[in-house]
Amino acid sequence: MNTPFHGLLATTLLGRNAGPAVGWAAFAGGIAPDVPAAIFYGWYCLLGGHTGIEIWEEKYIGNGWDLVSDLTHSIVLAGLLVSIAAWRRWWPVAAFAGGAVLHGLLDMVTHAEHAHRHLLPLTEWRLITPFSYWNRAQGAAFLLAAEGVALTICAVVCWRRYRHPAPRAGIVILLLWAVYWVASGRAFFQT
Repeated sequence: MNTPFHGLLATTLLGRNAGPAVGWAAFAGGIAPDVPAAIFYGWYCLLGGHTGIEIWEEKYIGNGWDLVSDLTHSIVLAGLLVSIAAWRRWWPVAAFAGGAVLHGLLDMVTHAEHAHRHLLPLTEWRLITPFSYWNRAQGAAFLLAAEGVALTICAVVCWRRYRHPAPRAGIVILLLWAVYWVASGRAFFQT
C-alpha cells in the first residue's frame, strides 16, 4: 500500500468524532512507519543517483535501514504505545500509534518476500505472503485498484467530516499524488 493511503485510512478510521488534533495525529501515525524509507530513498535516489532497483535490492538490505524500517513498522511497539496512551487518555498519541498499527497490519499482507519484521522486538519472524503492492506478478494491479477504491471512500468520508480548508486541501493533494503515482508508472517497480 502506498504511504498517503495509510495516512488517509488511519484518519478515516481513527479520527471520527475526535476533533482535528486526533485526525492529524492519526494521519501522521499512518505515514510515520515509512518516513525512514523515504529518507533512505531520497538520499540514494536524489543525492546518489541510484535507480529504484539498486536502492531496494542492494542498498537497503543489511545496511541498518531495514532494521530501522522494521522497528517503525513494529505492531508490537506501536500497540504498546496505543495501550499506554489510551490508559493515560492521551488521545492524539493513541491515534498516532493506532495509525502506525493499521499501517503495519496492511503492510504485513502486501509486501510478499520483502516483508517487514512486524513483531520486533519479540521475534525476527516475517509473514511472507503471495501478495505485493508493487509487483504485478504478485497481484499489484488488483491491490492498486482496491486501494484506489478505498482511497476514494476515505477521501469522501474525510471531506464530509473535515470542513476546514486545510484538511480538504490535504485530501486534494493526496488524490492528485495518487493519480500521478499511477499515471507515471511509479506504482509498479517490476512488470
